[in-house]
Amino acid sequence: MNEKASANAALYKTDFHEWAVQTADFVRDGRIEDVDTEILWDEILAMAGRDERDLSSRMRVLTGHLLKWKYQPERRSKSWRATIRTQRVDIEDIFDQSPSLRNVAVVEFPRAYRRGRELALDETGLDPRQIPTEPPFTLEQALDETYFPD
Repeated sequence: MNEKASANAALYKTDFHEWAVQTADFVRDGRIEDVDTEILWDEILAMAGRDERDLSSRMRVLTGHLLKWKYQPERRSKSWRATIRTQRVDIEDIFDQSPSLRNVAVVEFPRAYRRGRELALDETGLDPRQIPTEPPFTLEQALDETYFPD
């Protein structure tokens, strides 16, 4: 590693923002030899992980609210409807920006459902036997803007 790449690595530890700006400038200028590529590789993978975690979180909230909607019809509110719509819109925005995350959603859906179920149980106080352990709706239904389970 050359002296500038070492300085780039040291900057990463002391000022992340400045490191990011400097690294972007080096890459733009074709000065990859001045970048600690191991750190850059780690950060690019971390960015992908953040997108996956954001998608998972939104799917968990969406499934939790769909379950509350289905299993507590007497408590349905504009707030629940708004949360469902917001999560759907935000998930679609994620897919528009990163279409490959649709594949992640398919794989992640069972886990998101389990966590959404836990969220719904915590928020409603329902008996766990009242909400099935397997999803009563598909991923496609969950993402469909017209679908609200009855």
